[in-house]
Amino acid sequence: MPLNADLKYQLPESLHAILQARLDSLSPEARWVALLASVVGRTFWVGAVLAEARTTTGTGMLNLSSNKLENSVTQGLSELVRAELAFPRLGSLFSGEQEYIFKHSLLREVAYELLPHKYRKQYHMAVAHWLVTYAGADFMATIAEHLEKAGATSEAVKQYEQAAHYARSRGALDEARWMQ
Repeated sequence: MPLNADLKYQLPESLHAILQARLDSLSPEARWVALLASVVGRTFWVGAVLAEARTTTGTGMLNLSSNKLENSVTQGLSELVRAELAFPRLGSLFSGEQEYIFKHSLLREVAYELLPHKYRKQYHMAVAHWLVTYAGADFMATIAEHLEKAGATSEAVKQYEQAAHYARSRGALDEARWMQ
């Protein structure tokens, strides 16, 4: 789902400030995990967040060695759950991957808004590559969207074409037209 660039102008200022304050009150690890998870979407997976976390070198976002990275993500997720900002979901779309959901889509959008613009492309690319590895055909449009946001236009076009073909094969003609 595309993010609205003018979110802060559509949300009442007080609600935006409350959500941002909740995120700002977290430990650096939990805030970092929330920002990375926001790139994935309202629903996110530990593996996708870890894929992004591994690309944070040079971004100033908790530059940790790989052996400390998983622990920091796990601790950050635990804090998000304790703060009731995200919740683990029973079951997962991906086998062996813990799935989480942000409490509210507005919280996810505020977290995304806090992510520095100059790093968003690399995070979207990491999510796209993770989804290519773990997701099935139902996620082709999502992969294409992440590729598009990563600036990989030609790859995104190919992925949208494949997603449209898949949608047509399922009889989802409106969905297929949207992707062309």
